[in-house]
Amino acid sequence: MQRIGRVLIAAALVFGCGDDEDIVPVVQEHQLVANMQGLEGFEQLGGNATVDWAEGENQFVAVATLIGDEPGAARPWHVHFGTCATGGGIVGTGEYPLLMVGDDGTASATATITFELDPSVDYLVNYHRSADDLGTLIACGDLAEATGGAGGTGGSGGMGGTAGSAGTGGTPGAGGSTGGTGVVGGGTVGY
Repeated sequence: MQRIGRVLIAAALVFGCGDDEDIVPVVQEHQLVANMQGLEGFEQLGGNATVDWAEGENQFVAVATLIGDEPGAARPWHVHFGTCATGGGIVGTGEYPLLMVGDDGTASATATITFELDPSVDYLVNYHRSADDLGTLIACGDLAEATGGAGGTGGSGGMGGTAGSAGTGGTPGAGGSTGGTGVVGGGTVGY
């Protein structure tokens, strides 16, 4: 079943000092996600990547996270055509800022890239050893459309007590059974 309406989220990415001229609106219609896996010699690495995009738009926003890396490392990363098994060229134009690994071994970076993605094409994200060694890949993940169900609706609360006696609140309703936690109903206390 097709979603009721399209999810359109207006996000603002701020570059620089926060002037109104620095705000770039991004419309999200689709989200691609990748579970990043460390490659040979870098098996301890993990993380994830997301790409938010809308059909007909000539840009997308990519976010990369890295965990389990060497503090102080600077790792290039890119969205590429293809899959981790096939590889392919870098997608789009724009700057993919380095993943700068902190003292806790984690890093994250966001890039706004000029390119109109095609839903019929395979894409991947990979992390490279260094700017001087782009040929050594340290982690890779195939991008796939994000999926998930909506949360269920909780049940109604119980009825309050009758007039003249202090009633107790009703029993909360149960959460939905798929896709998330439902909203819990609450009863009304009678007087």
